Amino acid sequence: MWRYFLHKYNLFGWNKRTFRANAMALTVELFKSVDRDVLDKFLNDLYIHLQEYVNQDMKKQLQKDKEEGFYTILLSGNFDIILAPFLNEGFDEVIGSEVLVHGALVSPSEVEIIIHDIKAIKIKEKFPEADYKNSKAYADSDYDLPILEIVGIPIVVNPDEALLTIAKERHYKIFEKEKIIWKKWFCITLFYYLYALCSLY
Repeated sequence: MWRYFLHKYNLFGWNKRTFRANAMALTVELFKSVDRDVLDKFLNDLYIHLQEYVNQDMKKQLQKDKEEGFYTILLSGNFDIILAPFLNEGFDEVIGSEVLVHGALVSPSEVEIIIHDIKAIKIKEKFPEADYKNSKAYADSDYDLPILEIVGIPIVVNPDEALLTIAKERHYKIFEKEKIIWKKWFCITLFYYLYALCSLY
């Protein structure tokens, strides 16, 4: 777990971003060490068990946005195979760090982690003709700031301290409701759990 402490105390150039990249690379190695059928069952079971933690307010908001004609996208730095089951929530599309290519898991070195400014780049590449001025974005972390900055309706949801400060300065809409896992936050516990397992090797 030495990497966690380097990140926690910002030692030797380790920060939230470098820690996440390292942890996700190790997680890919863990995924590749597990039989594919076992991995798929685990991810599906995870989705089912997380249902009780999904923020119901945001779930209702998702449906409302769809009824208003928005094309809804779940954008996260987490792996695409973890996000895929959340299409069942009503999202039109999920975009995550691609770890599954042509049905096979890629190697850790091949994974491009969708984080910070890369999120905005990916969205613009995929939807170059989108009406961003009339688009919405929901986020809880300052890591998502590039996405909030490209839309005309930025909304922060139960934001962390850094994003809350920015949101107040910029007069973003602040949505503080039931503080329960949603979107990319549902993976936090799993992410650190997998990282802890990987760190044992």
